[in-house]
Amino acid sequence: LRETSDVLKSLNSMPTSLKVNKSMGFHVHINVSSFNTSQLIKICQQFIKYEEVFDLIMPPSRKSGSKESSKYFKSNRQSVADGLQVRRGTATNMQCHDALGQCIHSNDVNPLVSLMNREGRYYKLNMTNLASGRQPTIEFRQHSATVNYDKVSAWVRFCVQFCYNSAKLGKPTPFPDGRGMNINDKFEALFLYVVKDRALRDFYRGRRDVLAREQNDACCDECRTDGR
Repeated sequence: LRETSDVLKSLNSMPTSLKVNKSMGFHVHINVSSFNTSQLIKICQQFIKYEEVFDLIMPPSRKSGSKESSKYFKSNRQSVADGLQVRRGTATNMQCHDALGQCIHSNDVNPLVSLMNREGRYYKLNMTNLASGRQPTIEFRQHSATVNYDKVSAWVRFCVQFCYNSAKLGKPTPFPDGRGMNINDKFEALFLYVVKDRALRDFYRGRRDVLAREQNDACCDECRTDGR
């Protein structure tokens, strides 16, 4: 992160200001070469459990349902649910959770990758490198492009701690379907039980609140910022 800080300082000191747009993203790769299949499954189960919390701390163009999401970072939970092909309605949280858990019986990670990334790499959490053997990383693709060091540092630390803590913690349990915890309670649970970092919790509390205010104050979609 020190090297990243130096690079961003140099970029921001250029006479011509840098600009980013909604088609650009900030992708983080996490080396998971030391993780076994059971640990990778827990990372995936935690991700689909808290996927809507990830949306909560993202600007409008980086949430599920945006025009950009269908091109660059589709929903992993929806990928798992679609793969189950339930007869009526949509797959429940428990069904999605259990489907990922069943991948422990495979000799490799391919079934897990197929569930999480049914249509290639353009998902919030891209696992395809593990199936192709290209490199031993999983990729977080959802964050908006930024040259702000505080946002870069927080997101890198968040992704690392999310993966490593998910891998070493016990097996997670899915949230019940229907009425239950609201989104802000799930936010608190993510940082209390998985990320376990008060500084990151406070940073993303502020980020969540700023994004909510900006969205509420905007008169139209064009006036909404991406909070970069």
